[in-house]
Amino acid sequence: MVREGALKVLVEGKVQVEMVEGRCLGFTSFLSNVAPPAVEVLAAKRSSVWQLQHQKLHEELSSSPELKARLYCFLCRLLDDQLRHTLRDIFPGTWTHVEAQGRER
Repeated sequence: MVREGALKVLVEGKVQVEMVEGRCLGFTSFLSNVAPPAVEVLAAKRSSVWQLQHQKLHEELSSSPELKARLYCFLCRLLDDQLRHTLRDIFPGTWTHVEAQGRER
C-alpha cells in the first residue's frame, strides 16, 4: 500500500498506472492466491509503502479465520473503491456510486 507519495507501475517498460496514497498493488493476486505478475515499480516522487509478503501473510491468516474474513472484506472494499475511481476517470460524467445509491431508494 502506498503510504505516502506516488509509484509508477511499468510493464515491459511502459507506465500502466500511477499508484497514489492509499492505493494497493498486488491485492488481486493475493485474493486469487496466485503469484503477482512481473512488474517494475518506480517512485514517481519521494514515497513510502507498507509491504506484506504474500506467502507469509497466507500462512498467518490460515490460523485465524476471523482475521482472514476481515482482511478479505477490507480488500474487497478497496477493490470496489479503485474500480469506481478508474471508471470515473475513464468515463467522466457518467455513472457514479452516489447516483446508484440514489436510484435504489
